[in-house]
Amino acid sequence: MDRLDVDQPRVPRLEHGLDRVLFNPGVHTLQDRRSRVYNFDPYLQKIMPVTEFDYDALTAYKTSSQDNFLSEFAKKHGKKYVGSTSSMTSTLAHFHYLLSAWRKINTDMLSRDFPDTLQSFTALNRTPTFMFLRRKGDTYAIDADKEFDGANVLMLLGRSMEKLMTLPTSEFERYRKDKSDGISEVERNKPEAYHYSSLGDFLLRSQLDAQDDRLPGTGMFDIKTRAVLPVRMRSGDHEPMTGYEISQAQGQYESFEREYYDMMRGTALKYSLQARMGHMDGIFVAYHNVKRIFGFQYISMSELDQALHGTPDTTLGDREFNLSIGLLNEILNKVTEKFPDQSIRFCFETKAAEVLPSMHIYAEPMSEEDIDTIQNSQKEKIAKWERNLRDPAYKLKQQQADDLAKEDDDAANGFGDSSSDLVQESAKKEVSQAEPASTSSEAGSETTVAQDSKGTGKDTIVKDIENVSTASESEGEVEPDEDKPILGLVLTVRSKVNDEYVERPENLRKHQNWTIDYSLTEKSDQVARREYAGAKVRRKKTYAKLNSNLDKTDPDSTESSYNIAYIDMLKELSEKGRKMRAGIDQKTANQPKIVVGMPYVKPEKSQNVDTDDVSIERVGDYLTWLYKQKPSSAEEA
Repeated sequence: MDRLDVDQPRVPRLEHGLDRVLFNPGVHTLQDRRSRVYNFDPYLQKIMPVTEFDYDALTAYKTSSQDNFLSEFAKKHGKKYVGSTSSMTSTLAHFHYLLSAWRKINTDMLSRDFPDTLQSFTALNRTPTFMFLRRKGDTYAIDADKEFDGANVLMLLGRSMEKLMTLPTSEFERYRKDKSDGISEVERNKPEAYHYSSLGDFLLRSQLDAQDDRLPGTGMFDIKTRAVLPVRMRSGDHEPMTGYEISQAQGQYESFEREYYDMMRGTALKYSLQARMGHMDGIFVAYHNVKRIFGFQYISMSELDQALHGTPDTTLGDREFNLSIGLLNEILNKVTEKFPDQSIRFCFETKAAEVLPSMHIYAEPMSEEDIDTIQNSQKEKIAKWERNLRDPAYKLKQQQADDLAKEDDDAANGFGDSSSDLVQESAKKEVSQAEPASTSSEAGSETTVAQDSKGTGKDTIVKDIENVSTASESEGEVEPDEDKPILGLVLTVRSKVNDEYVERPENLRKHQNWTIDYSLTEKSDQVARREYAGAKVRRKKTYAKLNSNLDKTDPDSTESSYNIAYIDMLKELSEKGRKMRAGIDQKTANQPKIVVGMPYVKPEKSQNVDTDDVSIERVGDYLTWLYKQKPSSAEEA
């Protein structure tokens, strides 16, 4: 993969002393729980609520098809396909499953007593993935399929928290709504920094979050904000879960270990692919519960590969990435030859088999109008959800308007109170069946082995989703469309290391030669249509299972829709954490905030330290109080 030089804006660096995390393995807590001493600026601890941050002051994100520079740049370099990290990683993940023959994740780094033992990727990761190949003049742009996209607080927080960690406090405070008028239009439209690289017929774009020259290679790394387990499980209704605290290093719950384990099963593969596309050294992770940040961790590419490929040597992961791009290149060439000068919807699904895993690909030509219909199908709902979240006043007005409209409808139809309740219940059922709750890839991908409040028994949702993932293609809720053209392909590979066939390469070294034999064959139209319809059904069911909102008053909502005991247990842990945090805050309200590395003078025993009349919220406040001018002896007299 070749790097392409393009003049870019300066890539941000970490602020608040967070760069120390880059060079010290493991988790670094923001505040030591035992001594209450801060390892970093206390300002970082409380996250600015989404209602107070001005997200309109941030540069809008452009998809691959919206980025005209990307297409022109590809044309200049003789490239045929353009893509970004966000549009390609879910597809490339299925090539990992194929080339690694469904290698399990490595959990050797977990403590001996950690009870969860699943080493598979999550159900959402394994479900069929869809993307669009959109014709853009002489090039094609890859866009992620947004049919099941949803909104949640994590998508917003990811953007604002990235600013929090890369800007000084005074600069970050400018993004508060009551201060953001000072941000000029030039600043609001300031271009982001991107890394461009080429491989085969591809030109790849990767956004650059942060950089430090002291790191190996380019010194670039990604910034990831990682919400705790209960928030991820209920990201569409996160508020009851925000009391959950990380209080220990290890353990099944309330631990950094649990968050790390879930990340390895859920999003680590996506993170590693994004980092490779951007020639990055690793990822910087901030663990939080939406309200507070608990700690930080830098995970290098070697550590990611240790978990995903079973070796800290990045050779295996690098070569697998190159082979994946090469195979995807072959597939796109074959399909665009079959359907020239058209935009195409793709489906990729890797299936396990007794002998060799196989990837099943379906390509359906589609008009730009039909693509826009799919891509915009959730746009209005997402926009409304975000407005409600960011502006409580708007939500209240909307609720009042809905209530008035409902009263008018009831009066017009002559319904009394009891029948009105029946109508509302019926509407709830229709909505719960037709519109799953909003979620994101991070939230939905975190299906884990759940346990009841006593810590025993496997979660029924896991079994249900596994059944959906492996259901027969003939399970037909969607009838195949006999009129539309379609191309079905089957890809199988066999790996050779130093000319010897192996199930999968293990512990590959630079001097070893890994090659593949592959077969790419066409399915009959009839089989392709039936299986494509089945893949759509399985994908829809997986999202519906993961996004279901359980209504205990609705008799049609059952435990198979969601594990009641598990969610209730997470809520109990969140409430316990909320009460514990309130007690700690009350106990330490009048105590000075001590930060490692900052000057500290221990008060003499005879002194009565009184800070009741001082508001200490920042390190600067504490230092001002600590070093303020003391009255002279004469004044004291």
